[in-house]
Amino acid sequence: MKTKVLFQIKKFAKSEYEQSGDSQHDFGHAERVANNCELIVRALKLDNKVNGRLLTAASYLHDVVSARKIMKNYLLNHIFEKNLNRKFLSKILDNFDLTSAEKQVLKNSIVNHPYSIPYRISNKHNDLYSKILQDADSLDYVSPIREKSFLYKSGRLMQKLTTVYMTYIRKNLKSYLNFPEILSKLELDGLTAGHVNKT
Repeated sequence: MKTKVLFQIKKFAKSEYEQSGDSQHDFGHAERVANNCELIVRALKLDNKVNGRLLTAASYLHDVVSARKIMKNYLLNHIFEKNLNRKFLSKILDNFDLTSAEKQVLKNSIVNHPYSIPYRISNKHNDLYSKILQDADSLDYVSPIREKSFLYKSGRLMQKLTTVYMTYIRKNLKSYLNFPEILSKLELDGLTAGHVNKT
């Protein structure tokens, strides 16, 4: 992927997330997912097996369709996220100078990224990009900064329930990952400090 195209995708994604005003799916989340992809690739020594720019582009775009709130209802948007990505993503990707192979990688990984948490629907039998993107997204799901977005404008009861829920997810995080071994690898390298808050 050309650097110029990645820059265009970044600019487009940033604009989309800003317009949505969704505190859980903002550009900060997309950037953290991109950073997590990089950490996973380094930890598992996959540099020669994946294209870093493609992974970064997938990270920037992975929640763009969700951010558009096509179904207007958050829960329906979440339930049908895969179907919505299948339906609308190609049109978005056509705006960029991508090869057909690049489009396919982006579409596959983005369509396959949801439902690890809380449903444990992983990508263990899918392509490497899908596995990495999904795990990178899951790692951000349990980050302290993302938890704050869940608590934003929540009442006391919801805050308590969210804390219990997040504690459970963190304790069982390995069972939600395609590469559960990354937790110990990242920890050994000191790369999760202050990012993945495990209780």
